[in-house]
Amino acid sequence: MFSPTQGDTKMRSIKVLSFLILGFSIVWTGTTGAKDLTSKEEVEKLLSGNTVELQDVIWNKSATWYLKKNGRLKKQDEYGNRGKGEWYVDDQGRLCTVWKHRKLRCRVLVTREDGGYDVYEREYQKNELKWVFKRILPGNPHDL
Repeated sequence: MFSPTQGDTKMRSIKVLSFLILGFSIVWTGTTGAKDLTSKEEVEKLLSGNTVELQDVIWNKSATWYLKKNGRLKKQDEYGNRGKGEWYVDDQGRLCTVWKHRKLRCRVLVTREDGGYDVYEREYQKNELKWVFKRILPGNPHDL
């Protein structure tokens, strides 16, 4: 049996532990909350004239894109295959791309804790992760 003092100590410990868990969960939620980039200007500044090293989630392939300031896009996958397309950012801040033989798609960039971005297709009531932008490098260091 517990004495009244032991019961009070145990109750105090439970309260302190509950307070710590609540405080930690508030801090954790505040620091890990992913944020959609919705500003056209913010996304253009991030991507225009820069290189993106990415992972295609669907095909499980790495690729590199160079997004020229004039709206042209050059890409190369991990096997050396190259391609060209066009890109722009719409008024909702979505990255829009069009490739040869593919229709226009606009996707949302979501910040990641590691400094990268997840890219989701949210059209047609989907919320499907398409690409992971691992790094965005200034300029065209891969000479695409």
